[in-house]
Amino acid sequence: RAIGDTASEGAASAAIAQCYQTLGDTHKAVSFLESFLELSKTSDSISQAKACCSLGKTYYEQKNFDRAILYFERFFELARSLNDRKMVDCARVNLGIARGSAMIGKYMDVVNSDLGTLLQWKNVRVPFVPDATGSRH
Repeated sequence: RAIGDTASEGAASAAIAQCYQTLGDTHKAVSFLESFLELSKTSDSISQAKACCSLGKTYYEQKNFDRAILYFERFFELARSLNDRKMVDCARVNLGIARGSAMIGKYMDVVNSDLGTLLQWKNVRVPFVPDATGSRH
């Protein structure tokens, strides 16, 4: 901090966050990851994307899907702005998994208790067409 090297300070915050995650102290890990994110905003977008991804993963592991989605959306937008295809694919997958996990409870409620709504949803998503033998599925 004394020399004003925010990139190195951010990298140190990320490393300390990883240590706290290994120790199982997610509260302190999140604190250092948020510090890493703030510091990376003044340095480079790649570090900012990595910070958002790490925060998204941490919140996902805590089953805090709303926060995970928020950070994975930011990760996705940053990856798109960097035109990094591999990073965009990673962000897209993480975001999709987090969104799916957030919705699974509602989906299972419908599956278990509301057959009419489930069938209506399935009919809209999957066309009801005859196959080659003429039978419908």
